[in-house]
Amino acid sequence: MSEHPRHPGIPPSNSKIVPPYIPPPRKESLKSENARLKAEVERLTSNNARLKEAIDDSYKAVDEMEKRMREWDEEILNVEIAKNAKLMDEIEQLKEAWVDKKMQEDRDALLQQVERLTKAGDELHAFLINYIVESRISSAYLNKLDDGWHAAKEGKQP
Repeated sequence: MSEHPRHPGIPPSNSKIVPPYIPPPRKESLKSENARLKAEVERLTSNNARLKEAIDDSYKAVDEMEKRMREWDEEILNVEIAKNAKLMDEIEQLKEAWVDKKMQEDRDALLQQVERLTKAGDELHAFLINYIVESRISSAYLNKLDDGWHAAKEGKQP
């Protein structure tokens, strides 16, 4: 037998390659092979059903986890909203307390100023009364001055 001119070890294309002899299958071996293949199909079908069931269970588990995550997110959001509302209430209370304190401070300052002015008015009133008495000015001025000052201290206009 000669070799192919370009590929050593390979016979030329005009030579015939004879496949090895495979005897025809026996009837009983076909029956056993058929039974084996049917069993394999049954096993694969069963495995396929179990895999489909496992996949379905996995999808259900994922859906359940996503549902729980949404619920947890909602709970966390509600907690944060409640915390924010509580903080806003605290801020509002602090503002009110600050305003109350500031108003009280302003009120106290005004009361002190009124007290100083009242004392100064009392002193001026006393001075003028003494001046009127010592200068022997008409008592009408004294009465008018006295009535006006007392009315002003009571918040009435003279």
